[in-house]
Amino acid sequence: MLRRHRIKWLWSCGILLVLASAILPIEVAAQGAPASIKGVVRDSESGDLLDYANVLLVGTTRGTMSLGGGVFYFKGMAPGTYTVKVLYLGYAPVEQTVKLAAGDIKNLVFDMKAVIVETLNPFEVEGEEYMVDVNTATTEQNVGSETFEKYAIDSVEEALSKTAGVVYRAGQLFVRGGRSGEVTMQIDGVSVDNPLGTGSLEVSSLAVENMSFITGGLDAKYGNALSGVVNITTKEGGEKFGGGIRYLTNDWGRQDKTYTNFDRFEYGFGGPSMIKGLTYYLSGDLAFDDGENTSVADRPEYKVNLGNTTLFKFRRRQFNSAKGSAKLAYTVSENKKVSVEYSYSTSLAESYRPNWSVEGYAKRVLYMPEVIQRNRDQTWFATGGTVPVYYGPWYDTLLQNSRSALVVDTRNSSELRSAMPILEVRSAVDNSIHTVIAHAEFDGFKYPYSSYSTVAEDSSYTSFNSADNLTSSRSVGQVGKIVWRHNLSNDTFYTLRLGLVAFDTRTDVAGKDPWEYNHGGIWSPGLFFGQHRIYQVGSDYYTDPLSPYFVTTSDNFFYGEEYSRTYSLGFELVSARWRGHFVETGVGVRYNDLERYNLVYPAIMREGRYTNEWTQGANRNVFHTYNPEGYWYLQDRWEYEGMVVNYGLRWDMFSPGSAAAIQLENEDVNQNVTKYKTSFQPRLGFAFPITDRDGFHFHYGRFVQFPEREFLFASQDPVGNSGILGNPNLDPQSTVQYSAGIKHQFTDYIAGQFSLYSKDIYDLIASTQVTDESTGQTLARYINKAYASARGIEITLEKRYSHNYQFRFTYTYSFADGVASDTAFGSAPEGLQYLPNQELPLDWDQRHTLNLLVLFTKPRVWSTSFTFSYGSGFPWTPFDRFSRRQDPLLENSERLPATYSLSIQFERNINLYGKRLSLQLQGLNLLNQDVVVAEGGGGISPGMINGANSLGIGYLTETGKFGSALLQDANGDGEDEYIPIVDPRTFGQHRLFRLGIGYYF
Repeated sequence: MLRRHRIKWLWSCGILLVLASAILPIEVAAQGAPASIKGVVRDSESGDLLDYANVLLVGTTRGTMSLGGGVFYFKGMAPGTYTVKVLYLGYAPVEQTVKLAAGDIKNLVFDMKAVIVETLNPFEVEGEEYMVDVNTATTEQNVGSETFEKYAIDSVEEALSKTAGVVYRAGQLFVRGGRSGEVTMQIDGVSVDNPLGTGSLEVSSLAVENMSFITGGLDAKYGNALSGVVNITTKEGGEKFGGGIRYLTNDWGRQDKTYTNFDRFEYGFGGPSMIKGLTYYLSGDLAFDDGENTSVADRPEYKVNLGNTTLFKFRRRQFNSAKGSAKLAYTVSENKKVSVEYSYSTSLAESYRPNWSVEGYAKRVLYMPEVIQRNRDQTWFATGGTVPVYYGPWYDTLLQNSRSALVVDTRNSSELRSAMPILEVRSAVDNSIHTVIAHAEFDGFKYPYSSYSTVAEDSSYTSFNSADNLTSSRSVGQVGKIVWRHNLSNDTFYTLRLGLVAFDTRTDVAGKDPWEYNHGGIWSPGLFFGQHRIYQVGSDYYTDPLSPYFVTTSDNFFYGEEYSRTYSLGFELVSARWRGHFVETGVGVRYNDLERYNLVYPAIMREGRYTNEWTQGANRNVFHTYNPEGYWYLQDRWEYEGMVVNYGLRWDMFSPGSAAAIQLENEDVNQNVTKYKTSFQPRLGFAFPITDRDGFHFHYGRFVQFPEREFLFASQDPVGNSGILGNPNLDPQSTVQYSAGIKHQFTDYIAGQFSLYSKDIYDLIASTQVTDESTGQTLARYINKAYASARGIEITLEKRYSHNYQFRFTYTYSFADGVASDTAFGSAPEGLQYLPNQELPLDWDQRHTLNLLVLFTKPRVWSTSFTFSYGSGFPWTPFDRFSRRQDPLLENSERLPATYSLSIQFERNINLYGKRLSLQLQGLNLLNQDVVVAEGGGGISPGMINGANSLGIGYLTETGKFGSALLQDANGDGEDEYIPIVDPRTFGQHRLFRLGIGYYF
């Protein structure tokens, strides 16, 4: 039975969590021990932001100054009660008292009233908020919420790609030379990754308060990540109601009032509730985009009318997404706080292939069982054959026009007689009359009878749009999390986190179930003789010999469902009670419920190897399993005589679960599944503060990451499996990393960081060829075989806001070498027999990356931002179509052109009744560069009716041109020629302009 999407109960859980947050002592809060205060100083009448105000903590010698749009910070504060006092020449002093619990981030607003200046008592300000933390050995990048508002940046991934040490290719992040799946994503300390390896939950940009991206010097608290950890801190409601909305579009100026390309609506708002101590924050994001794929898919259109007038129209796009979150925070008492958050994301994405983008008409053909009359007893004998018949109006009255007859089915020398309706039809083969049973064993399109035309030439022609017969993916992600935080004393607290992460995905054609598909290679049960084949293979996708490139019949041949639930419970205890020590320990467990149901050629049925039961799908990747995980860690930050030592130990446990099994029969393969795998990982870092503005740090760490569950549990059936056999005995992948760096604050506004790293990566997952001795089948299986190394230098220079501008500059010079760029390496017939004897550049080996973000602004009046990115060329592997075996040393031996992109955003703000109305203009890829995303194009499938081949890399190798091409003898001279294919998937987004309007309150 198909699982389908089961999300209603999660909605119920989300509502219960929201209600529980008001009455239970539970909290979701930012990760980490110290508390922080963020404040804004502004003129109470004009709303102007005031820089250079002196901000003091009453009763202490600590102070700072408001900068960068009237903003000031106090970080690293112990729990307690503080009075913050703001002094500014020409304004009356203002004080606010605030209570801080461990991990709190308090947002304060100081509205200053102008006064006549008489006399000010002298005061001193000692200490300022530095831009660098010289007491840690971590390499950390922070991205604030203003990045999404002030820059032409659309997503969390894009914002992270502008940081040092990150390579961004085709929507994937590669950190410090590691593979794309080596970064774990957290929201307020709770992991939101999908264990099946298909991404993480996405959040709305207006929900983001801050993103912390740790790429080096990971403490023992961070696990199951080889390359980095992203922790997103989401916004909480403040003491006053506030928020904003924004709408972006590139459809402006359309006279037909139709919105068809890009539209995005964002909202976020929150504040105090009617319950004392309870705050809330709601956010969301709706996005619709067609990209540059000129698909002819027939998508539904919607209208918004006012009376008889159509205000505007919009239709579903190729990519449609919605995200939302609701967060409540409740202060139970001075030392207890509770919050709960529910996040939701959903998307609908349609596939695109250039040869599946044609609409017209094709003859609809029916296959009907043939019978012939026996003279001896006037019965009708079932021949077992079928007669192809063209569809027409007669089919709608099939049973009314038929007559009942006694049909004889002969099996095993015996006769089975049944009364069945029969009628006479005209064969599509030779136009002759045949008697058939009034039942269509096949109803659809089939070569050569289903000829294609741009018009309906007769009643047998049925409209056909090949783009509508491609797959669409519907995904739903949900996260519910609760965290209880309790301050036991001023220097000790503990945190209890409870999380539920759920993902559901279904990929199909037009909502069809597997048995409803119409594609090449179908076997039908039929009325007689069990399973029999009535359909040819690949040629049935094409019915026009004069235009063999375009698919003119049939459905795409894939169906898939995915279901995952992760239940997690974590406990952390943090204490600074021992002088010079900051100790933290934690323990946690996770439990996964995972299922995958992927079928290739889903309408085909085959008999099970062990059960002898008939199931859907010629090739299957089907599993349902449960697996537990656990961890424990202990770490300490010891400060002693000018040196800071960060050291710790982490232990991870993983079990493939009791449902894991190995069906492969091979003397070299152990069929016993190892039930538990454990790993100890030491971490050691040194920080040497030279001054308050300068510091040197060094870190050593061993990190492990357990395999994505697809690699463990993928179909074990050696007969008819889809893809590569899973291996429950895979070991965790491991990395040993050394990193060092210097942090320096040049001025009050400018700071920099220089880092270098070296990584050795072991037990990476690859594939090899194995033979099942019971069936003789040879196929690929996942193993721990590959290895890699990475090294690099990172430079970050940042200026915070002053004198109406700020900037961030990052540069990375790196090498990423190894023997396998992906897990499918070795799945070719030769397996790992020809493993390179040296490390070669990996697919993401981009030697130079540079990013520059510059913002010029007068707060609340105008702003202009520039985002520039440069990357040297990625490697690619040439392909020799005349060679029997490719030379493994040619792997990634060539380089693509360098890429560069410039985007800009202009913003004009208008004071509207004390609130801010924002008008924006974005320009993306202003230089209109062809950024190569797929050097060989997206590929053409299935094979064509005239035997033409589709080549991408071979075309690039021989001609130096990017994209796909058909290889065939087009002019009849006996030589194959390349015929280029227009494939927009070859390049990324070209120049694009958007208009936006926002309202912030």
